[in-house]
Amino acid sequence: MSEIQKLQSEGGEFWEKMWSEGHTGWHKDFVQEILKNHFSYLTSGGQSGLSVFVPLCGKSLDMVWLSDQGLSVVGCDISELAAQQFYTENNITVKKSTKKKFHYI
Repeated sequence: MSEIQKLQSEGGEFWEKMWSEGHTGWHKDFVQEILKNHFSYLTSGGQSGLSVFVPLCGKSLDMVWLSDQGLSVVGCDISELAAQQFYTENNITVKKSTKKKFHYI
Protein backbone atom coordinates (compact mmCIF):
# COMPACT_ATOMS: atom_id res chain seq x y z
CA MET A 1 0.00 0.00 0.00
CA SER A 2 1.40 3.39 -1.00
CA GLU A 3 1.68 6.26 1.48
CA ILE A 4 -1.15 8.07 -0.31
CA GLN A 5 -3.42 5.01 -0.10
CA LYS A 6 -2.59 4.62 3.60
CA LEU A 7 -3.52 8.25 4.30
CA GLN A 8 -6.75 7.90 2.33
CA SER A 9 -7.74 4.75 4.22
CA GLU A 10 -7.20 6.47 7.57
CA GLY A 11 -9.44 9.38 6.58
CA GLY A 12 -10.16 11.82 9.36
CA GLU A 13 -8.21 9.86 11.96
CA PHE A 14 -4.94 10.82 10.30
CA TRP A 15 -5.73 14.53 10.36
CA GLU A 16 -7.03 14.45 13.93
CA LYS A 17 -3.74 12.82 14.94
CA MET A 18 -1.72 15.46 13.10
CA TRP A 19 -3.61 18.27 14.87
CA SER A 20 -3.52 16.61 18.29
CA GLU A 21 0.23 16.01 18.07
CA GLY A 22 0.93 19.51 16.76
CA HIS A 23 2.24 18.31 13.39
CA THR A 24 0.76 21.28 11.56
CA GLY A 25 3.65 22.79 9.64
CA TRP A 26 1.21 24.02 7.00
CA HIS A 27 -0.64 26.18 9.53
CA LYS A 28 0.45 29.83 9.63
CA ASP A 29 -0.04 32.19 12.58
CA PHE A 30 -0.60 35.15 10.27
CA VAL A 31 -2.95 36.23 7.50
CA GLN A 32 -1.60 35.43 4.06
CA GLU A 33 -0.17 38.58 2.44
CA ILE A 34 -1.33 37.47 -1.00
CA LEU A 35 -4.90 37.49 0.31
CA LYS A 36 -4.54 41.01 1.70
CA ASN A 37 -2.84 42.25 -1.47
CA HIS A 38 -5.53 40.88 -3.80
CA PHE A 39 -8.61 41.29 -1.61
CA SER A 40 -9.99 44.20 -3.63
CA TYR A 41 -9.65 42.19 -6.83
CA LEU A 42 -11.29 39.11 -5.30
CA THR A 43 -14.23 41.13 -4.00
CA SER A 44 -14.86 43.37 -7.02
CA GLY A 45 -13.45 46.47 -5.39
CA GLY A 46 -13.75 45.52 -1.75
CA GLN A 47 -17.53 45.05 -1.54
CA SER A 48 -18.78 43.88 1.81
CA GLY A 49 -21.74 41.56 2.35
CA LEU A 50 -20.23 38.82 0.20
CA SER A 51 -19.82 35.19 1.25
CA VAL A 52 -16.70 33.08 1.00
CA PHE A 53 -16.18 29.33 1.43
CA VAL A 54 -12.79 28.23 2.78
CA PRO A 55 -12.29 24.48 2.20
CA LEU A 56 -9.62 22.63 4.18
CA CYS A 57 -9.42 25.68 6.42
CA GLY A 58 -7.94 24.14 9.57
CA LYS A 59 -7.75 27.12 11.90
CA SER A 60 -6.66 29.64 9.32
CA LEU A 61 -6.50 33.24 10.50
CA ASP A 62 -7.48 34.21 6.96
CA MET A 63 -11.07 33.43 8.00
CA VAL A 64 -11.00 35.94 10.85
CA TRP A 65 -9.47 38.57 8.59
CA LEU A 66 -12.07 37.94 5.87
CA SER A 67 -14.84 38.27 8.45
CA ASP A 68 -13.30 41.51 9.70
CA GLN A 69 -13.50 42.80 6.12
CA GLY A 70 -17.28 42.29 6.17
CA LEU A 71 -17.55 38.92 4.45
CA SER A 72 -19.67 36.04 5.67
CA VAL A 73 -17.21 33.15 6.07
CA VAL A 74 -17.86 29.41 5.98
CA GLY A 75 -14.91 27.14 6.68
CA CYS A 76 -14.82 23.37 6.29
CA ASP A 77 -12.23 20.92 7.57
CA ILE A 78 -12.13 17.21 8.32
CA SER A 79 -10.57 17.84 11.74
CA GLU A 80 -13.03 18.70 14.50
CA LEU A 81 -10.05 19.46 16.77
CA ALA A 82 -8.83 22.15 14.36
CA ALA A 83 -12.30 23.72 14.40
CA GLN A 84 -12.46 23.64 18.20
CA GLN A 85 -9.02 25.24 18.46
CA PHE A 86 -10.04 27.92 15.97
CA TYR A 87 -13.14 28.81 17.97
CA THR A 88 -11.29 28.84 21.28
CA GLU A 89 -8.33 30.88 20.04
CA ASN A 90 -10.62 33.45 18.43
CA ASN A 91 -13.25 33.62 21.21
CA ILE A 92 -16.04 32.40 18.95
CA THR A 93 -19.10 30.76 20.49
CA VAL A 94 -20.60 27.96 18.43
CA LYS A 95 -23.57 25.66 18.56
CA LYS A 96 -22.97 22.12 17.37
CA SER A 97 -25.62 19.76 16.05
CA THR A 98 -25.46 16.39 14.37
CA LYS A 99 -27.66 15.03 11.60
CA LYS A 100 -26.99 11.49 10.47
CA LYS A 101 -23.22 11.32 9.95
CA PHE A 102 -22.73 15.05 9.48
CA HIS A 103 -21.66 17.48 12.17
CA TYR A 104 -22.80 21.07 11.84
CA ILE A 105 -20.91 23.65 13.84
